[in-house]
Amino acid sequence: MDNRLASLPPWVFTASGQAFPVGNGVGTMRVALSQLNQRVGDLTGNIARITADFERAEAAGADPVAFRLAHLDDPRAKAVIEAAAARFGWGRALPAGRGAGFAFARYKNLAAYCALAVEVEVARESGRVRLVRAQAAVDAGQVVNPHGIRDQIEGGIIQATSWSLFEAVQHDADGPTSLDWSTYPIVRFPDVPERLDVHLIDRPGSPFLGAGEVAQGPTAAALASAIRQAVGVRLRELPMRPELVKAAIGV
Repeated sequence: MDNRLASLPPWVFTASGQAFPVGNGVGTMRVALSQLNQRVGDLTGNIARITADFERAEAAGADPVAFRLAHLDDPRAKAVIEAAAARFGWGRALPAGRGAGFAFARYKNLAAYCALAVEVEVARESGRVRLVRAQAAVDAGQVVNPHGIRDQIEGGIIQATSWSLFEAVQHDADGPTSLDWSTYPIVRFPDVPERLDVHLIDRPGSPFLGAGEVAQGPTAAALASAIRQAVGVRLRELPMRPELVKAAIGV
């Protein structure tokens, strides 16, 4: 190891930046940092950060929800996780070809809390991933317009599902072939989940917390973990389209 690493002061890792997971249970560690010229996209970065919790739980042989709760000290974070897990029925057996995924983040570490559980179905022959149902729990402080928050969260889940499973500009040797909404892959009405529920934890008298894009990062991460449970492989490329799924499972 480079001797310069030993001289670095300990860095305390907390949630910071775009929807980083909070309370990872990491005390202190010594790290070397380098400046990258290209910033990692928020969605991709969030998947990497949030699914790391799922993978650490796997490595520990622990349930990912229980593992996450054991490494949190924020009672409001715990409350949304417990609510989403209970309402989803986390831990129940699923049919073959289906998997469940779970994710949590506090948007920008200062806005709303969001926990999300999803169930997906993966068709091995085609590689198609279908979001069957989603259950979110959100704490946005004092709720003024519950319908507005629910609409925002539902829209964020659908949007992130589209980003995660469909959206990418297509090219051939002559250039882009995705030239309009009929040729650009995007979620369509048949891809909308059978059930999408949003539970709000109201905090009367608490500061109002922004809930604008709180659902997007957790949705993408939960989908990736649900696919992992359904077919036994973790995809690390977006979008998680059928050809990528088939290649990963060897079909």
